[in-house]
Amino acid sequence: MKNFKFRFTNQSWMIDDTTGFLRCKAVVIEDSVMPYLLDEVSEYPAAIVTGSTIYLYADKNEFSKPGAIETLEGCLLTVGHEWQTIDATNSVGHVTGIPELVGDQLVADIMITDLDTVKRVVLPDDDPLKLQDLSSSYESDVDWGLGRTLGGRDYHGRQTNFKFNHIALLPIGKGRGGSTVRIQNEEGETAVEFTKVRLSNGKSVRIANEDVGVLENAEDEHKEKMSNMADPAKLQEAMTQLETINAQMSELQSQKGELEGQLQAAKEQLEAALSPERIQQEAESMANEKAGAEKIMNAIKGDLKVIDGLRGNELKEAVVTNFRAVNSLPELTDEQRKDPAFIQGLYRSYEETAGVASIVPGATALQINNEQPKPHTIKRNHGA
Repeated sequence: MKNFKFRFTNQSWMIDDTTGFLRCKAVVIEDSVMPYLLDEVSEYPAAIVTGSTIYLYADKNEFSKPGAIETLEGCLLTVGHEWQTIDATNSVGHVTGIPELVGDQLVADIMITDLDTVKRVVLPDDDPLKLQDLSSSYESDVDWGLGRTLGGRDYHGRQTNFKFNHIALLPIGKGRGGSTVRIQNEEGETAVEFTKVRLSNGKSVRIANEDVGVLENAEDEHKEKMSNMADPAKLQEAMTQLETINAQMSELQSQKGELEGQLQAAKEQLEAALSPERIQQEAESMANEKAGAEKIMNAIKGDLKVIDGLRGNELKEAVVTNFRAVNSLPELTDEQRKDPAFIQGLYRSYEETAGVASIVPGATALQINNEQPKPHTIKRNHGA
């Protein structure tokens, strides 16, 4: 498991307004020769190793091969190192897009999707909780044999068949040494952890990775990186806005659940209202209501056309108004007309007395007959 430590390039920092995810561009690994102590490598060809240090070459022509790139695409991000498997993951994000070789460096976009991790990345540099170092972990084979890079660095073996496993975010200075593999908000530093190497004989050994080299023209690059630094104040403002949006979304979700419950209740009530039993009940109620109204109108020899098409309180108000006019009773006030309970009481009383006797002292008895009543239309009066 190899761990390189790089910095993110600040000109590529971006917090998504909708999700709050932080997107950065980072150097994952670079073309370099790295030293290891002898006791860190369990097996090596003693014939070619004459000193106390073994040098292994991470060749850009190897780690940029399509097969290696494919293992890096979608690679998980972690806080600290833990080899990632289906049974053990602690992801806080992932590599997004397609990594590419830029000069001697393999560069990839990473997406941090954990809120606490985003907050730690954007902390000030002097905060001990700040996450800045980026350490990549992978497996590789070693082809043993003395060689020299184009830059004149000698090595004992060349790493091949790279298979990336995860990328770890670490606090500043937690790597074992170096200065080129970190979040690039100041001059880069490289720190490396451990490397799990699969040898050509099929055996695997765990070795510690040392310095991956120092960038050339460090002063010029430092100035460029400083000019592209992300503004911590703006990042903090974006995080505050994100927390506000999350709170609003939670409230809207609660309101949505309540409205869905009301809609379900209304749906059930509508289904009950449209059931055959309910329709039959409504039909019988309408028939009884119409029969009662006609009973009163016939008793006063009123015009049935006056109540044609009316229902409920409107029907009862029309019947009561006609009944009172025929019997020379005072007109109802607006307040009485608007009171359904009051109208209902008068209506029930008139319905019970219809065909029995007039309720007005000295008036002739009301009679019900089967003849068509003479027109005696009393218009409804809605005035005062």
